[in-house]
Amino acid sequence: MVSTADLMVRRSVQPALDWLAAHADDTVYEAITICEIPAPTFHEAERGAWVAGQFRALGLADVDTDEVGNVYGRRPGARGGPGILLAAHLDTVFPAGTPIAVRRAYNRLYAPGLVDNSIAVAALLALARALDAAQVATDGDIWLVATVGEEGLGNLRGIRAACDRLGERVAAAVAVEGQGLGRVYTGAIGSRRYKI
Repeated sequence: MVSTADLMVRRSVQPALDWLAAHADDTVYEAITICEIPAPTFHEAERGAWVAGQFRALGLADVDTDEVGNVYGRRPGARGGPGILLAAHLDTVFPAGTPIAVRRAYNRLYAPGLVDNSIAVAALLALARALDAAQVATDGDIWLVATVGEEGLGNLRGIRAACDRLGERVAAAVAVEGQGLGRVYTGAIGSRRYKI
């Protein structure tokens, strides 16, 4: 297993990191586009259809939307090694009708759902573009999945369905969250849901 620190200094990975840095503004603009597509929990279909279109435009394999609304795309691995699932949730905690236009003030952007989780969905797309631009070959498949039902009463139904569907095709799953960009947490986080 390769550590994150070792991976970040590999010569083969540096062009992808350079691409990400050079296209950071594009990723932010894409996050704005994503944010302005309404996606309250249980109503993520419009945003999901947009992401599916982006997955197809990227040339990902097996682009599909499952029965709960998750959107899948696969970047094939070169050597048949274990795959990895990278998931970012589509839904927001804000109810239908919430004004979601992104507002700029000085060097900051404000909008409900921009950080949680539009920027992470944009990061999935940017990662696929960076790996392709740098011609990075991975041993195993990378499954990019935009999940539904993460927030509140959604009860993590999207990521549960994705893990069930991909099963042993992936050796690890990573939740990409806008609030944690720039950090990697390697421990599990418990979640207790109560019905009152």
